Formats: sequence, structure tokens, C-alpha cells
Amino acid sequence: PSERPPENLSSSLSPCGESQDRTTVTNPDLDLASGRGRPEPQAGASASAPAPGGSAAGGTSAPAPSPSGGGDSSGGGSPPPPSPAGGSSGAGSSASGGGSSASGGGATSGPVRLGFRGPAQVSVGETFDVEVVIDSAGRQVSDAPYHVLFDPALLEIVSVEEGSYFRSAGAQTVFLPSVQAGRIIVGHSMVGRGSAPSGAGTLARLRITARGTGPVQLALDSASVSNRTDEPFALALSTWSANVLP
Repeated sequence: PSERPPENLSSSLSPCGESQDRTTVTNPDLDLASGRGRPEPQAGASASAPAPGGSAAGGTSAPAPSPSGGGDSSGGGSPPPPSPAGGSSGAGSSASGGGSSASGGGATSGPVRLGFRGPAQVSVGETFDVEVVIDSAGRQVSDAPYHVLFDPALLEIVSVEEGSYFRSAGAQTVFLPSVQAGRIIVGHSMVGRGSAPSGAGTLARLRITARGTGPVQLALDSASVSNRTDEPFALALSTWSANVLP
């Protein structure tokens, strides 16, 4: 279609549809090719074209996406890197303190326990037995020397006999007790290539006569328990107590 002459455009631009003065006005904001007015820019808008991906309102461009592709769409950024240890920081977990040891053969837990087993009450002049007992907590034992302390004014040591702990495993043993004033020194170990025992059992049997009345006690001293490689184990020692009646 043919373009209309500019003088006719001036009369068609009345906001209310009324004809204006027919004086020809040259308006630089008119688009002569299309016959329409150039749109007024909005307040605060940028005259330049928005950047690709930007917002049409206010001329504000949207933030560029995170290069890692894992960012939050709200602009929070990418998540923090994982802990170098592979777990959350501040974990109170630890691998140590499990209480198990492979030394001496088999899973073990806790120290080797040495103590006594005997009556809680005897009479003066009575002869009775007190056993020296062990619980190796799963460790194989090849050597177990110790001392037994006592009050010679109240207790008399009649004899010291080897228990069945080492011999129950078929091992050959060396058992060397020595009774002194107030002290029994016991050397006890296995020899040869037999199987080393483990678990609970009796190391020795003490035959004792009560010579005085009142509370009496046996205690362990200088005890050491080890395996074939002479590795000493942690020990928990206990005492024996009884009351001697008249």
C-alpha cells in the first residue's frame, strides 16, 4: 500500500480522536515509514537493549548460572566442597577405643584379670584352700609369674600346688613356688611347642591355716602375664579377704 503524506499523519494523532490544527508539524519522534509514534522509554529504563538472559523490567540483568551447574537458582551459590576425610566435619566418631586386639591370638577385650577364689569366713586353726585364678580375655598365655602377699601373724602357708590352667592345654610347664615370710614367689610358665592356653582357669592352689582371728587378706604383687613373644598384657588385679572367727 502507498504511504500516506506526512501532513495527514498530524491530524490522526489526537489522543481523543478529535482533529487537531491542520498546521503541519514535523515531529522527530514519528516513524514516517509506519505512521506510528516511537514508544516513550519508561522511567529508569536503560535505552540500550537488554543483555541476553536479562530482565525486561528495570534493565536489571539476571545473574549468570553457576559454572558447576549445581548452584541454587535463588543465587545462593554452589554447595561447599565435601570434607577431605569423606565425612561431615566435627564427627565425634573415631576408630580407636574398640577394645579388641589380635595379639596373643583371637579377638580380645579388656585386660587380663588375676585374682583369688576362696571362702569368705573361716575359723581360727582351720586349714582351707584359696585358688589363684586367671581370665586372659581370649589371649594366649605362656608366662605368668607373680607374688602373693600375706600377714604371717594371721596366716600360715602350708603348701603351694600348681593349678590346671597350663596343663589343661597339654603344655609342659615350669612351676617354682617359694614361700618366704609374708610373701610367696611363684615362677610359672609353659615350655616346648604345645598349644598356649587362653580363657579362665586356676594357676595355683594355696593351702593355708588360720593362726589368728580377725580380717585377713591376700594380695598380688609383681605380676606379669605375657605370650610366646614375651609381649606383656595389661593386668587387672584383685585381692582375697576373709574374716577369721575364734
